[in-house]
Amino acid sequence: MSRGLGLVLLAVIALGISAGCSGANYDPQPSVSPTPTSGSTASAAPSASPSGSPLPCNTPVAAGAQFIAIGLYIAPPATPDPTYGMVFGYALADSQGDIPVTAAVVTLRPGDQVQFVNVDPANSDGSNGNVHSAVGFQTQAFPATPYAFPAAADAPAGTTLGNGTLWSTGELPSTAAAPCYSQVFTVPASGVYYFGDLGYYNSLGMRDVLVVSASAPTVRGRPLMRRR
Repeated sequence: MSRGLGLVLLAVIALGISAGCSGANYDPQPSVSPTPTSGSTASAAPSASPSGSPLPCNTPVAAGAQFIAIGLYIAPPATPDPTYGMVFGYALADSQGDIPVTAAVVTLRPGDQVQFVNVDPANSDGSNGNVHSAVGFQTQAFPATPYAFPAAADAPAGTTLGNGTLWSTGELPSTAAAPCYSQVFTVPASGVYYFGDLGYYNSLGMRDVLVVSASAPTVRGRPLMRRR
């Protein structure tokens, strides 16, 4: 083969590789969305959508609240905590409304107000995406799976976080317009509170812990009006 012909062939190969790379689209979401399990039935087989129907979204309180983000794609991955074990899918937003890069136990001050926020993206066609929730376990540990959530947890319940009575955000949709907020909860004077997601606790271990501490930071979060 002549030197000139060899150079031409190399140029053609290089152009083909370049075209293939430039035509590929990076998709940060998995090709198949995780399948939630039924929220209130421990023995039910996984279904195509969470139990119940997504609820209307609340708006962020005017000022002074903390915001706990919930999400599979934008919220942090599973993280081991040395005291409470694996936590996944929840993160306390910082004062700029940004979500930390790793999941962590949430620490808040007594009397704080807090809202949970579904920050997962809507579907590509604009329809609602993953439905999420936070439901308090009336235990001092994460319950074994499969776990049967109370039927009433499908809807918002309670305005104070605690172990005495059921508290739940209900099922919050992921919308195209803006992140979906829960009702406002008040943090009690003390305690450790375990909670999880109706649709994804049994299937993916989506869960976290809220620790009440007077030494928690006093910086208040900015509403999550945009997604990262």
